[in-house]
Amino acid sequence: MARFPMFSNFKIVPLPSHLSPSVIHPDKAAVNIFIYSPFQNVEVSKDTYWVANCGCEVSVQVVNLLPMELTVKNLTLLSEGCAFESVPVRLNLPPCGDDPEPALIKLLGFPRSPGRLTITGYSCEVLGVKNICAIKEQPKKQAKSNKSSSPGNGQNNNSSAFTVEVLRALPLLQLETSLQRAPTTEENVDPIAEATVFSGQMFSHSVVLHNTSEDIVIKNVKFEIFQPKVNGGPALVQLLDSSITEPTTSHPLEFSNLAPKERREIRFQIFGIDPSNTAGETFEETKIRVPLISSQQNEAGTPETPIGHDLIPYTGRILRADFVFRYIADVKGPNREEYERTAKLSLAISIVPALTVSNWHVLPGDDPSTRYVVVDVTNQTETDAELTYSLDKMISVQSKDVCRVPLLCPCCSEVPLSAFHLAAQRASHMMQMQEMERLRRTLEKHVSKHLDIRWTIPKLKLEGYVPVGSLLSSVSLLKQLVVPVISV
Repeated sequence: MARFPMFSNFKIVPLPSHLSPSVIHPDKAAVNIFIYSPFQNVEVSKDTYWVANCGCEVSVQVVNLLPMELTVKNLTLLSEGCAFESVPVRLNLPPCGDDPEPALIKLLGFPRSPGRLTITGYSCEVLGVKNICAIKEQPKKQAKSNKSSSPGNGQNNNSSAFTVEVLRALPLLQLETSLQRAPTTEENVDPIAEATVFSGQMFSHSVVLHNTSEDIVIKNVKFEIFQPKVNGGPALVQLLDSSITEPTTSHPLEFSNLAPKERREIRFQIFGIDPSNTAGETFEETKIRVPLISSQQNEAGTPETPIGHDLIPYTGRILRADFVFRYIADVKGPNREEYERTAKLSLAISIVPALTVSNWHVLPGDDPSTRYVVVDVTNQTETDAELTYSLDKMISVQSKDVCRVPLLCPCCSEVPLSAFHLAAQRASHMMQMQEMERLRRTLEKHVSKHLDIRWTIPKLKLEGYVPVGSLLSSVSLLKQLVVPVISV
């Protein structure tokens, strides 16, 4: 007997990334006290799970085979197992053509209790008749020899493609920011905040962590920042609070608990970096691990890689930074499993060229222990600007013009001139790069405070700093700022 309309290709839809949980199983190998490995601590399951009281979807293709428009009323899912509340849907399907194309729709429902849930069919009203239909085919899932059939291990070997494990209700970490939000789409549900800055401008913003749960604590929050890697100077995004020290990969720090309905603010700064000073054409991302021990956060440093390029003028572009929070619900599963979710806030930062460095020279200073770093600054805006340097010196630069700024810089006595030659003699390329980067960081710390050039655009009432990250990343420049060897 034909069905009108025809439904096919039922599929369980995984939850969106910010709602989808990962199940962390307790270490089964911990009973062996004679063999220890840090990689044996946890086992994370990547199976598909639904969560109680969380909107879940089943995708299905539908096609009208009748030569007339068809209205489908009260289309709902039928299920077996744990409690499930399906949301009724109304469809208006066009008449069948010569080559009917099925339309993909998603049916929504809310599991109301944990357990195993099987989608068995659907019900609807067509032409005034109520229909209750079973899914004709239920192909078996491929067997997984390394998974048991106990709850919390996802679908077992006897489960159909329409059976899913429903976990208990979990807390949700909501991210709120002072930045303007971009519209979300069905394909990208993660929030995206937008900001536009001129190169060299600094703005302070915040992101608020909100535990929306009424009764479940969030624990073990791990905060990571993914952003373009800079070779010198300040990073694109920096944390403003300084109550904690930066953790290392070998000694990660855990975050404090977030009580039900609690809010916690993290303040950060956006700096209009010079995009030409990022590592690589594709803007390699760097990761910063920061613990959230209190409502105050610290500025976390960015691991940097030395690079040999000098200054490249740029025309402006959009850079992206991601705030990623991984957190665990303070509840246990039937077999002591833990449940982890991920919340992400993406920043789309548009950097507009203002006053940028186009070239530089190193000239002798007033004595053997000083040098003049002469910087060519280009005004890429449409209005005149003023530059302030060396505390009280000022110079004007017209639109699209270049001016030369001399900066007196004392040589660094902490790094001998022979240090770079010795670094090049290290046994391996990796050791050479590590030593070069250590020397570069030492010189950057000494030199950066002497390369302070501030700009103002009176007509636009804007101000900022000339980004000199490209100078600070240039080993060829920094090598000229060490104390020379004087022969007597």
